[in-house]
Amino acid sequence: RIIVNAEGRYAVYREFTNSWHLVGEGNVPVEVSGTVNDPSDRDLGYCTTVEVPWNLLGGKPGREETLRAHLRHYMKDTPQERPESSVEDVPGENSDHPEEWLTLKIKL
Repeated sequence: RIIVNAEGRYAVYREFTNSWHLVGEGNVPVEVSGTVNDPSDRDLGYCTTVEVPWNLLGGKPGREETLRAHLRHYMKDTPQERPESSVEDVPGENSDHPEEWLTLKIKL
């Protein structure tokens, strides 16, 4: 699990014994379209890139392994509200079936 916010703070979690554990965190540059949590304009989103070392993901994948991703958006109306989770399926995938998630192309 990789979480990135609009300020570029990120956290990487791995699942152990049916719960998520923090294994890494940091900051990355962010491109914001609009502003963040300013009701006077429309927030159009943000874009960032996070490079995660293989050891935080459990090691480098084998040649025939497939890595997949599923996007989850956290929405807030005001900065004081707790984030509300909202899952949005990308066309062609199903959040309930990991084998249908987006395939990641990895350059080794």
